[in-house]
Amino acid sequence: MAPGGPLTPAGAVGLGLLAAALWGFADFFIASISRKMGSLPTLVVMQLSSGVAYYALFLIFDPGISVAGRHWFVLGVLSIAVLANYFVFVRALEIGPVSIVSSVVAAYAAVVVALAVLVLGERLNLGQGIGATIAIAGVFLASSDLRTLATGFRIGRGVVFAFIALVGFGVTTFAGGVLAQSYGWLVPAFAVRLFTVPMIVAVAAARNAWPWRTAGIGLMAFASVVGVVEAGGFLAFMRGSELGYVAIVAAASATYPLIPLVLGMSVFKERLVPNQWVGVISVLSGVILLGVSGA
Repeated sequence: MAPGGPLTPAGAVGLGLLAAALWGFADFFIASISRKMGSLPTLVVMQLSSGVAYYALFLIFDPGISVAGRHWFVLGVLSIAVLANYFVFVRALEIGPVSIVSSVVAAYAAVVVALAVLVLGERLNLGQGIGATIAIAGVFLASSDLRTLATGFRIGRGVVFAFIALVGFGVTTFAGGVLAQSYGWLVPAFAVRLFTVPMIVAVAAARNAWPWRTAGIGLMAFASVVGVVEAGGFLAFMRGSELGYVAIVAAASATYPLIPLVLGMSVFKERLVPNQWVGVISVLSGVILLGVSGA
């Protein structure tokens, strides 16, 4: 059976920040791994390792919930969309600046919050609404160099892919959150992997893009760990969504680019311009307000 219990808005912020921490570290290392292994082999390892992790949790908690027939169709469509999102996202991390790509994709929270309010009828109080707005606006500031507007705004292919992933992750994460409210935090994640794992293996087989062709055991093992870490972030998000806080968890989880921002600067020697620093500060301020307002 899945763990239960009451959750406060502040607790939902905590789960969102946990998801942010796990996704932030995962994003940075995905960029590093995919640049050595290639995007498709990286996805194969991550999907397999996260699938094994979800299955182990499923056996441990034994939710004992049967999915309605119509929802299997929804899960199948959702799985295809999720896999497509991952392809686009990993490709963006492979060819684009880690700090910028992660910041752009983190704005997926704006899509989730909007859908949670419009479709689920969730409501944020004034402080939460201001905090979510400041945090998400900060992500946009952190994702671009406003100085380029004077000479014509140019973005690279990596950032274009990031914007596509932004919309895709917003819609699919919201859909996962809705299913979590019906089936709990674990069942949707596990069910989606039942589809995505065989699909990614089939694609790899068709393209002969097996991980061991481009990487050694050490790198594949590391990619497996990163896959489990990334999956843990998704489960933290699902737990908060299960208890009715999709919008709040989404807004808090949008802070995850702060980790690859810092690591990208220190490892890849990426540099931030002034408006990006303003964005970072805005994100932190918005999350603090989001948490305090719900306490």
